[in-house]
Amino acid sequence: MKKGVPISPKDIPAAKAVVIPPEVFDAVNELLAAKCVNGGAIIKQHEIADAIKEKLGECKMEWLNFEEVYREAGWGVKYDKPAYCETYDAFFEFRDKSKDRTFN
Repeated sequence: MKKGVPISPKDIPAAKAVVIPPEVFDAVNELLAAKCVNGGAIIKQHEIADAIKEKLGECKMEWLNFEEVYREAGWGVKYDKPAYCETYDAFFEFRDKSKDRTFN
């Protein structure tokens, strides 16, 4: 990321990869490796937050905005959280974009 120059939308994934601690990606990667079946995985947000806390002692909410980085790496990623009247755990769904082109 160049200093003193506006960032473009296409540069966001690379910029996020720099500002999000590498341990966050390590935590997500470990969970993906453990949970991925047939090119996809569902990982609950609290599982990711807990894994990050184990590595860094804390988990800042902005560190969980990693979807664009994984999309750039070839994953389709969706985030889902309950509406005000729903009760389920928020989760990230990952799918291999090369196997499922309908998934973002």
